[in-house]
Amino acid sequence: MKKLLLIALLAGCAAQTNETMDTVLSSWYGSSVDEVIARWGYPDVERNVAGRQLLEWDKSGVVNFGYDTYGYTDGYNVYATTTGGPRAYSCVRQLEVDRGVIVGGDWKGNNCPFNLSLPPYNEWPK
Repeated sequence: MKKLLLIALLAGCAAQTNETMDTVLSSWYGSSVDEVIARWGYPDVERNVAGRQLLEWDKSGVVNFGYDTYGYTDGYNVYATTTGGPRAYSCVRQLEVDRGVIVGGDWKGNNCPFNLSLPPYNEWPK
């Protein structure tokens, strides 16, 4: 029962993230490339695929959360557990451009959006 509850909770969080990122990207549909660049900065990658212009912004890296060691005993033995350390994160936003206007978008990553309350992420939507 607890496993089913945890799975349902995680699925709900994932659905909310998908909805948030889809809303962020779709808020730019119909905007000019210049408007997006003014808010997001220059893209990290620009490519042409099958006659389509794609722009990508990549916010990926590693964060070191530090290490915490927790000790406990069963009365006879002492045990220790260490948590923390480096964690990889990624968030790649991709916009499709047609004649200078945003016509589509997609995203991928394990940490999208990072934190909508901090710049530059609070500037993702229009």
